[in-house]
Amino acid sequence: MKTSLYTFIFLSIIFMSCGPNAQEKAAQQKIHDDSIALSTKNKVEDKIKIEEQISSTKNTIDQLKDNLAIAKGDAAAAKDKMVTIKEWQLGRTSSEREEQVKNQTIVIEEAERKIADIENAIVDAENAREELQLALKKF
Repeated sequence: MKTSLYTFIFLSIIFMSCGPNAQEKAAQQKIHDDSIALSTKNKVEDKIKIEEQISSTKNTIDQLKDNLAIAKGDAAAAKDKMVTIKEWQLGRTSSEREEQVKNQTIVIEEAERKIADIENAIVDAENAREELQLALKKF
């Protein structure tokens, strides 16, 4: 009888020591919960960053559109000035006229190049905003 009692006690001790105890289970659960919380926190932070980038991109687009309007006004003014330059003016030689036309042509070309650059930048910014909005929808 003593042998079976000792065997029972021995097997009980082994059985109890084989599996994780309550503290170990609690620690594993805490690690799991912390991992989920960290993942959720990271996703929320990523979503906020994307929203901020979308807002920043929208502000950039608005600023570029304002710059475009100014550039178009500058180009129109330069073209108007060209009309004035091409008109006959008292006391101006033909070589002076040609030099003024040449210089104003350069100003107009630069204004048109600036307009094209701004329009391209607007398209790029709008594409970037669309990509960010698609990324935001994944959350």
